[in-house]
Amino acid sequence: MQHIFGTYMCILFLSTIKLNSIKVASILLTVAFFYDIFFVFVTPLLTKHGESIMVNVATTGGPPKADPSWCEKYPNDADCKGGDPLPM
Repeated sequence: MQHIFGTYMCILFLSTIKLNSIKVASILLTVAFFYDIFFVFVTPLLTKHGESIMVNVATTGGPPKADPSWCEKYPNDADCKGGDPLPM
């Protein structure tokens, strides 16, 4: 299902955005490449605990196990952190 949705999003993007030259497309691709590098490898140097933002988001897991009203009162509780990590 994700592949179908991803394919649809790519087709929608290509039909909406008209790139006038290969130079513009190359610049956009290069910017996206360095964006990924920044969030994976540079953010550990900038964050308090030395964690990569992108890796942290990808491995956080599902929704919290605790009740939302409990998490509002006690946000640092272990059950308010999220579910099991995604398999990688």
